[in-house]
Amino acid sequence: MEGYKSFTIMNEPTDLIDKYLAGKCTAEERALLLAHFNRYFDQQQDSLSAEDLNLLSQQTWSAINNQIRESNEPNSTRTKRIRWTPHPILRWLPYAAAILLVATAIMWYSLRDTPANFLQESTQVADIAPGGNRATLTLSDGSKIDLSEAQTGIISDHERIVYEGDNTEIASFSAAGAYGLQLTTPNGGTYQVTLPDGTKVWLNAASSLTYPSHFDGRDRVVTFSGEAYFEVAKDASKPFRVMSRGQQVDVLGTKFNISAYPDDDVTKTTLIEGSVRISSADKAGGEASLLLEPSEKAELKNGRLTKEHVDADNEAAWRTGVFAFRSERLESIMKKVARWYDVDIELQGDIADRTFTGTVSRYENISGVLETLALTNLLSFEIDGSKLIVKSK
Repeated sequence: MEGYKSFTIMNEPTDLIDKYLAGKCTAEERALLLAHFNRYFDQQQDSLSAEDLNLLSQQTWSAINNQIRESNEPNSTRTKRIRWTPHPILRWLPYAAAILLVATAIMWYSLRDTPANFLQESTQVADIAPGGNRATLTLSDGSKIDLSEAQTGIISDHERIVYEGDNTEIASFSAAGAYGLQLTTPNGGTYQVTLPDGTKVWLNAASSLTYPSHFDGRDRVVTFSGEAYFEVAKDASKPFRVMSRGQQVDVLGTKFNISAYPDDDVTKTTLIEGSVRISSADKAGGEASLLLEPSEKAELKNGRLTKEHVDADNEAAWRTGVFAFRSERLESIMKKVARWYDVDIELQGDIADRTFTGTVSRYENISGVLETLALTNLLSFEIDGSKLIVKSK
């Protein structure tokens, strides 16, 4: 382990860890342990070089695998306290094996069991309800229809539009010719639409999809802004095409997620199933087009197109009602919070680039999301009118 920097670990809660592993922690103690654990590893990550992190990763998995093998041996016996390894940062590895596997559970139980006044005492935030089924349908003549919040989606065919839940008619038109339609969700809104070809699209908050009442010609073309999850109906004779913020996505039949908000500097397309080709409208270096395989994400930034392997379910977690953050910048997290809870965000101090990892339901009030972030003991929050102020703690 030569080459590592020296680390100072203050107030290591070893008794608390033993208590947690024995299943005897209270909700408050679980929250304290998770905050300490997250803060410690966040500090160490900032202190390590890429080479150090790679070596540490290898050592971590080695230690975890050894622990698993030892625990599976029939004659193995567990001592009350696991022996510390020589290097300070590696002293956490035996505990990391247990804690990392249940980090989501710790956060869930902490949020579920923590007293209701925890948020007010620690973050001074008034609670805000989550978004819901809200959308507006704009017809070809410019007329607008506010869709029912009691329904989750609509179905469009060549002659009419109905609610998915009860087949109630919303609008009708002549079968002759194609009519332009636009489905728009506000901040705090989400809605689903089934297109005339059977393709299903789920719109996240602050998104817009423009599509025809039926698809003519050789292509099925839609225009999109915001974030949406697509399940494209297969039709080899008519490729499906999505035009969005500087890029074009061509598919035959597949499932994918697109995030193309105007106020984001990156357009992200993540493939869940099938295959798609991403083409950049602005050839500013890099690849002009990319073919994605499942669990790959394409990013378009400043005209440059790149791709990487990702956890596809994590990238599209919003569709199943979950906020999932994995080493995500605070600025990006707060944009998602702002869109879903319809609040303005002000980041005070040099905190935009801090990264966080966690999972919390989108059906929680805003307190659920903020409380998860507050467990790190790095941030505090307050409400000023319709503005959420985020500060370094």
